[in-house]
Amino acid sequence: MGRDLDERYCLVAASDGWHVYYSERGQKSGLRVFRDEDAACRALLRDVLADHGVQARLRTSGNSGSGV
Repeated sequence: MGRDLDERYCLVAASDGWHVYYSERGQKSGLRVFRDEDAACRALLRDVLADHGVQARLRTSGNSGSGV
């Protein structure tokens, strides 16, 4: 949290609020700005849980017990 990392979901505190986006090759994909941290965290959680890659990893980890 708080810095750009490639191929990651990001939640960043900024002067105009909280930024939620996916960092891809140095670009902020799907940037949304929220006034409050709670709304930003909820949006980030929705994004992560809606990601098909994350869903696949959760299914796999549920079977092996290895975690995400």
